[in-house]
Amino acid sequence: MTISPLPQRLKVIIYMIACYQILGGIAGISQIFVVTSVLIYAAPTSLATFIFVLAAILNGFSVYCGIVLLKGKYLKGLKLSIINQAIQLISFVIYGCSFKYIAGFVLLAGIKIMDSAKPYFAFSWKPTWQITNTEQGKPFDIALNLIAALFIVLIVILRRRLKANTPA
Repeated sequence: MTISPLPQRLKVIIYMIACYQILGGIAGISQIFVVTSVLIYAAPTSLATFIFVLAAILNGFSVYCGIVLLKGKYLKGLKLSIINQAIQLISFVIYGCSFKYIAGFVLLAGIKIMDSAKPYFAFSWKPTWQITNTEQGKPFDIALNLIAALFIVLIVILRRRLKANTPA
């Protein structure tokens, strides 16, 4: 399936999305590389090693999404990018189990419930990942990554434009 030449504006937007994903993934991998290397050597079958390797794979997937886009496979790259951003969309802590994965910027809008419900907003510019299973405190916390949501909307619009630009 060939796509007729893209308008320059769309190419620039796709290029920026690709660079964002590659840089976010590389930054995330860099953060965990040393710890993962030590864990794989010291305790290759531990849960902690699995969690660190999973985090590295998620960040590697972000890099892969960006590379696919840079190679000009726009429809495939944007489809993978939607998946990548969807994984980053929701962060939660429920009865000690938590999941948070961010490869890039994050603006969280969430609610934390301990004794009472408290809404919050949090911004960060560094990649983050958190996968835990603990019984401490048993809070309930769920948040939506507004930047990932914005990227998903943007990518869906780009995919529609690309599909409309593809001859049948």
